Amino acid sequence: MAGVLLPDETSIHFDQEKYRIFFDGMCVHFFLKKEFAGSINRPKKMILDYHGMVYTQIYDDGFIRTEYFTGMM
Repeated sequence: MAGVLLPDETSIHFDQEKYRIFFDGMCVHFFLKKEFAGSINRPKKMILDYHGMVYTQIYDDGFIRTEYFTGMM
C-alpha cells in the first residue's frame, strides 16, 4: 500500500499493485489495470508530479481531483 502525504498532515492511500506504473521524467503515471476497472471509488489514472509536488486522480466519470503533496509513504 502506498500513500501521498498532504500539507495538512493527512494522507491518501492507494494499492499500487492494481496499477501499471509509467515513469516520465519527474512524473509518475499510474494506470488502473483492466481487471480492477469498474470501481467507482478507484481512480482510473493517477499522476504524481514531483517537480510541482502535485497529485492528480482521474476517475471514469471525468471527475479530476488535484492535491498538493509533501511526500510519499
